[in-house]
Amino acid sequence: MKTYLSAAVALLTFFSSVQAEVVDVLITWSPGLCQQTCGQGLQRYLSEIPGVAQVDINLTSGSAKMRWKPNQPFNFSYIDHATRVVGLPRILNSRIKVRGTIQRSGDTFNLISLGDNTSFLLLGTTQPTPGRYEIQTSLYNRPLSEAIKNRLLESQRQHQVVTIDGQLFEPVRQINPVIIVENITVEKKEKMPGE
Repeated sequence: MKTYLSAAVALLTFFSSVQAEVVDVLITWSPGLCQQTCGQGLQRYLSEIPGVAQVDINLTSGSAKMRWKPNQPFNFSYIDHATRVVGLPRILNSRIKVRGTIQRSGDTFNLISLGDNTSFLLLGTTQPTPGRYEIQTSLYNRPLSEAIKNRLLESQRQHQVVTIDGQLFEPVRQINPVIIVENITVEKKEKMPGE
């Protein structure tokens, strides 16, 4: 009986520790636009966002890094609101790191974050064609490369957890979050007791 109880506790500990779906979010703005008072307000407002566990602001570089709490859904509108309240006119870049599983429908790939099941649409970087104008803000100009598609398909077949790191694509304009895939880390499947 003690062995089963120990195994159950070990399994619960293992599964509760993997529920850190949105790992962190980083936003940047033009340095100098946010001084001491602005930084204090931004620290306060970002810390009040549901799901944010910790905020680190660097006024010199013009950046804020937020570590996310486990099992908390991601919504960029809170971050957008916090920056507007303190007077930051524009976020230059928004990056996110998310853990989850891959879901595919046709040529569309989504990362389903662990714990809260937030769906993130995955896009590739633009591949400019010489002599042709590319609309940077179009979802259709950002297909995933064949190498990335194959890697995502393999992780889906193997039921592996992946971590996707990349820029949020037009976060203020999108209802559902969209990530431009820049880095993929596939977690090795750990053997469970008894396997």
